[in-house]
Amino acid sequence: MRAFRLVWGVLALFPGAVGAQTFFAGGGIGAVWERHAPVAPAKEWFHTTEAGESFFVAVAIDDETLLRVERTDLPRDVMVRGTRWEARLAAWAVGVDYLLPGVFGQAVVAAGVGSYRLDLAARIPPPGVEDSRFGWYLRVGERFRLSRRFFLAAEVSYHRTSHPGSPQLLAAFGSLVASF
Repeated sequence: MRAFRLVWGVLALFPGAVGAQTFFAGGGIGAVWERHAPVAPAKEWFHTTEAGESFFVAVAIDDETLLRVERTDLPRDVMVRGTRWEARLAAWAVGVDYLLPGVFGQAVVAAGVGSYRLDLAARIPPPGVEDSRFGWYLRVGERFRLSRRFFLAAEVSYHRTSHPGSPQLLAAFGSLVASF
């Protein structure tokens, strides 16, 4: 109960907390492409067969700005000592979303930074391959109101990490967002 009061006390510090919708939570799924993927050197953009996933929570700083914390899984294939491995970049990131008037709904422009962990799909991965590195993202999208509390969001994000080869990933996600 004490933690609950603390959360509401912190939210009250933000001017956006005066409005009706101060907290957002959502999750989505989408497709991921990697630019100049090591497993497909002849292709400009390589599309992975696995779906990416994203889950986030956000708090309103004001009517047009959100502070977002998210967990994103971006599938990618990597080459380790000449062998192809399925892998995921598991990101924990914090960013800022700016809300603007959109074409059909409300446009979102966002940027953030975080930790991207490379996880191989192996019971016993080769030593020294799996690690966490700094990364950043840029995102644009639009969200469409379904009801007073629910939105559908369509977002495209560009992710770049400092892993070997400086992977560049483009992700297109569809998400369901709830506001409180």
